[in-house]
Amino acid sequence: MEKLIESLATGYTFTDKIGETDVKFYITNENHFETPDNTRFEKLEHRRFWKERAANSDDKPRKIINLAERPYEDNVLAQLPSYSADRQAIVREQKRNKPQYPKQPEILSEIEVPDWLKMSLKNEDFLFYDSGPSDMDRLLIFFENEAVPIGYSLLPRKNHIIYVKMLKQLRDGLELYPKSITTDCEKAFINAVEEVFSTSKIFGCYFHFKQSMYLNKALVLPECLAYLPVDDVIDGLNEVKESNAFLMVRE
Repeated sequence: MEKLIESLATGYTFTDKIGETDVKFYITNENHFETPDNTRFEKLEHRRFWKERAANSDDKPRKIINLAERPYEDNVLAQLPSYSADRQAIVREQKRNKPQYPKQPEILSEIEVPDWLKMSLKNEDFLFYDSGPSDMDRLLIFFENEAVPIGYSLLPRKNHIIYVKMLKQLRDGLELYPKSITTDCEKAFINAVEEVFSTSKIFGCYFHFKQSMYLNKALVLPECLAYLPVDDVIDGLNEVKESNAFLMVRE
């Protein structure tokens, strides 16, 4: 048995004087019962879904429309907006909710970090350090202090001086004195680590070590040195250098 919905009466008032309180109310539709309009409900739910998705995600309009698709009945499909209309409405909703980003900077001094980007979603400080627009080698560091703390450094260039400047800010700002540091094979960064964290042990990354072996020819045997005990690495390297198989082309 189909459930009926009770609807209240509707009507209108009429007066020819502004502010008149003694007016007549004309009833156009008294209290009555009617069957629910499933088509209207499906249209509203369709609109609610894509509107919420457009406001809270970076999904493309095509993806949002595909996610909103359901096995609608023919009478519902006939009244749903077209693909083009849905797409335009989603684009408008995304523009309406898009944050007001600053203009694209052309030089370092024009970089402007809005206040709302300086804080995390948990309302904690996210911008850890900014050397300022007057710095010709401007440096920005973002830091997220979660279960696994992660820092993001935006550097103007990669050299020893910039690396030292960045590492000193991390060391002094976080009171950071690590026992060991794992890095790639970039000599400038390794030297900077040795200067700023003189008591820390430095370990190379095996993945980056293997990458550095690829030149015009692939150096295969030196890759095996990573598996030798530390005290045997020098002897192992000498044996590799003396062998005829030092250079091996990887097929």
